Amino acid sequence: MTYGHYLSTGKFFATYPQEYLSLFGSIVDQTVGTASLLFAVSAVTDDKNLNIPKALQPFCLAFVIASHAIAFGGNTGAPLNPARDLGPRIFSAMVVYGKEAFTALDGNYWWSGGVVGPIIGATIGVWTYFLFIELPK
Repeated sequence: MTYGHYLSTGKFFATYPQEYLSLFGSIVDQTVGTASLLFAVSAVTDDKNLNIPKALQPFCLAFVIASHAIAFGGNTGAPLNPARDLGPRIFSAMVVYGKEAFTALDGNYWWSGGVVGPIIGATIGVWTYFLFIELPK
């Protein structure tokens, strides 16, 4: 069993939505989470804005990633990156679960919440930072 039961083990490999989450909800969740993550990463790594010393940037980025995983992990397990979900899902489908690894939300979760949402969110997050913080300088 991949997901939906308290004994399911699929969540160890890839992310799966909670039973109450819809397809639209998974896309919105990952878009907002990834946009917020990339906005924060842009702020931490921008030398002209916060000017965080290079030695402290890894610590700050670890805090940013951990806080986003905690904040946005409740609904979907926080893919926030297609590499975090798609590769492990393909591997688990090949080794253990077969087609069952791709059946969440009628077979639409793997591309919506795991791939499309994070890509849209990353684009929105970086462009938002550029337009509102970087460009006005």
